[in-house]
Amino acid sequence: MRNFSIPPYQAKEIGMAVCRVCSLLGIPCCVATPLGNYDIGLIKTAVMNIARSQNIPCDLPAGPRKDIREVATAFQSVVSSLVAANKIPAEY
Repeated sequence: MRNFSIPPYQAKEIGMAVCRVCSLLGIPCCVATPLGNYDIGLIKTAVMNIARSQNIPCDLPAGPRKDIREVATAFQSVVSSLVAANKIPAEY
C-alpha cells in the first residue's frame, strides 16, 4: 500500500469542511481514521458521495489516485453547485 503524504493541516481543513457539508445534507460522513487522522482517500470518497447523492457531476478520477489538490478543486466545484441550487447556505 502506497503512503500518500500530505500536510496534516490541509487534510484536516478539507475533511472538516466535507463533514460540515455532509451534515447539512444529512449524508453520513467518515473522513478520519480510527486514530483521528484525516485520510485523503476517505475525504475523496466523501466528496464523491456528496456529488452522487445530489446528482452533481464530480470530476474526480475513480481508483486509488489521490491528490489533495484535485480533491480540493472537485469539492469546491461541488459546493459551488450546491450553493447555486440553494441546497446549502452561501457562506460555504
